Amino acid sequence: MLPLRPLPQAEPSAIIPPMSYLAYKLLHLVGVFAVLMALGAQIASAGAAGKSRIHKIAGLCHALGLVVILFAGFGLLVRLTVPWPWPGWVLVKLLIWLLIGSSLALVRRQAALAVVWWWAVVGLATLAGYMALYKPF
Repeated sequence: MLPLRPLPQAEPSAIIPPMSYLAYKLLHLVGVFAVLMALGAQIASAGAAGKSRIHKIAGLCHALGLVVILFAGFGLLVRLTVPWPWPGWVLVKLLIWLLIGSSLALVRRQAALAVVWWWAVVGLATLAGYMALYKPF
């Protein structure tokens, strides 16, 4: 019987080069744009009767955008070497992510408040941008 020997292991960085800060930032912004576009489409068609094709596409775009935002956001945290426990601005951005994530369902259930949801989403997106740029706490 032949003795078993371990296979040579390649360095992880030799297989897949790490993503740069700018690549994570671009992905993060693409996710943000997808989510905001989906919410805008959902709010604009809030009064439409029945479940149209726009609602399905908006739901898919919203879900994929949220996943991309989360993935790229954590990648940015690694690239920025943000320590654990996270600072307050990161926790605020996670809370905003949860609120915007649940907002699609709220818009669908309360179509009469479409204008309120529109401005709420604009406010949350502005607050998220402020937290990312200035990192106040």
